Amino acid sequence: MPAVSKKQQRFFGMVRAAQKGEGASSPEVAKVADEISVKDAKKMAKTKHKGLPEVKESVLDVVRKFSKKKQEKKAQKAQDAGARARRALQRKEYASKISGSTDNVPDNLRDSLQILKRLIK
Repeated sequence: MPAVSKKQQRFFGMVRAAQKGEGASSPEVAKVADEISVKDAKKMAKTKHKGLPEVKESVLDVVRKFSKKKQEKKAQKAQDAGARARRALQRKEYASKISGSTDNVPDNLRDSLQILKRLIK
């Protein structure tokens, strides 16, 4: 497999030199020289520079760049009659505190609120 960037080709050129016995220029080069086969290092090192980018983004960088952050799931609200009635009462109280009236409360909530008040008393 050929190198995908100029930087990668240069690195494998150093790896190839280390494999030939010319000495490793860094510990990373020495480590890769021991792990990779001579055939693979030779293929990567002989890649021509023409048309190659200086540095190729890694797959993880591309994924991070274009992936959207997943939204966390919110807990579902209870759907029983008591919970709905309590939420309706809270909405009504909040609306009366904010606007001073209950005109902004939808009709279906206003009706359920009256039923709730009867149940509470």
